[in-house]
Amino acid sequence: MTIVIIVTYLLAVAVLAVYRPAWASLGIIVGSPLYLLRTEILGIPTTALELGIYALAIIFAINWLRQHWLAAKLLNFYNLFKPYRWPLLLWLGFTLISAV
Repeated sequence: MTIVIIVTYLLAVAVLAVYRPAWASLGIIVGSPLYLLRTEILGIPTTALELGIYALAIIFAINWLRQHWLAAKLLNFYNLFKPYRWPLLLWLGFTLISAV
């Protein structure tokens, strides 16, 4: 049953990362309790949350590198992360609250 939950979560994050990247970031934040679901991949212990973060980062990197106008986006750094501003601020806020 755990594998079904993990695979479903990874597929949802992957689809959101392709079509709505900002929502995928929020999906990671919403799925933060999934750190409790532990599994092993090739003998390496990991959690469902870590797998979701890895999937999101890989899909972000692939989509980012596929774009031909990469140089223009790098020059305008603020506009590059503008759609992710609120998810990043929420993540930072939750991190600060959990640290306190």
